[in-house]
Amino acid sequence: MTSGPLDSPSYSGRYRSSGQLGNGRVDYHWLLGAPAPIEFTRSNGLTLHGVTSEVPLSKCGSPMVDAAQCLAADLIGGADIPSAKIVVALLPDGIGYTFLMRGTLTLTKRYGYAMVESSGAVHAFGGIERVGDAPSTQAAAVDIERTPSGRGYWVVNADGQVYAFGDAPYLGGADGAAFLAGQRVVAMSATTTGKGYWLFTAGGRALRFGDAQLFGDLQLRRLTSPIVASAATPTGRGYYMVGADGGVFTFGDARFRGSTGAMKLNQPVIGIVPTTDSNGYWLVAADGGVFSFNAPFHGSMGGTRLNQRIVTMVPYAGGYLMVAADGGAFNFSRGVFFGSIGGTPTFGVVSATAIG
Repeated sequence: MTSGPLDSPSYSGRYRSSGQLGNGRVDYHWLLGAPAPIEFTRSNGLTLHGVTSEVPLSKCGSPMVDAAQCLAADLIGGADIPSAKIVVALLPDGIGYTFLMRGTLTLTKRYGYAMVESSGAVHAFGGIERVGDAPSTQAAAVDIERTPSGRGYWVVNADGQVYAFGDAPYLGGADGAAFLAGQRVVAMSATTTGKGYWLFTAGGRALRFGDAQLFGDLQLRRLTSPIVASAATPTGRGYYMVGADGGVFTFGDARFRGSTGAMKLNQPVIGIVPTTDSNGYWLVAADGGVFSFNAPFHGSMGGTRLNQRIVTMVPYAGGYLMVAADGGAFNFSRGVFFGSIGGTPTFGVVSATAIG
């Protein structure tokens, strides 16, 4: 709702809409009929902006013909961000003005991410839909993987139990009771088709489900440090495992580009992110330090005082997104930042997934 007459320099308020535009907030700066900047933020946090031009009320369409003013605009959110064509009507409502918008939203690229707590609770941001929480069990949740569409995900716990949500198919889980003493599932990676996944244990064992192929594992190899994370190659025909010491192990079409296995680290490595072309990867440590191997360095949190340690890093919009145990998110990419749950009491975020 606006706070003033139409000749005010600027005003903003909630807007009503139907269809793809969703609901949210609009900000408009009125310039005496001249082209004026307009911005609207959808309820999922995506902001689009553009410049309006006034159009005849007769072209607004019902019920917009009752508007005090009618505007049209092409809106964008930046490179590879959804765009929209809209018509905006300002309707007097007895107090001020209500924005009524209609138009089409073109999703040229979906951006978003989700986090999972050790309790199984899921928090979603942007283009990933929150479609359920994993049940809280004695075994803590350890990883979350999205489907290709972003409309579903899997959550796995330390016992290897898998929970599927949205358009994620359930393809089976591990029998934690059959693990060797001290073993547990620590990571999950999905195939590019969304019809398969791998589970990985701290001892380097790989378990395949659905259309995931087994390219080898480390279960017969003596490790100097436990496996802490995994990542599938962008083709889905290989995968990486990484140990807490930064040792990198490659299988299938995953290429070895180096490791920190022989380096003295301030904090243990907790994640690996391959580049989109499969030619390199980044390692991240619990203090937010990033190590690049045949990959461009986009920044890190190394040397920055963090409230909680980094627990995961995921590929995002050509770069990477770090997530801390308190749900704080740190974006080192060209993708949209949709916020975080940092500062909100949680059971401890343990992993994340992203699309874009």
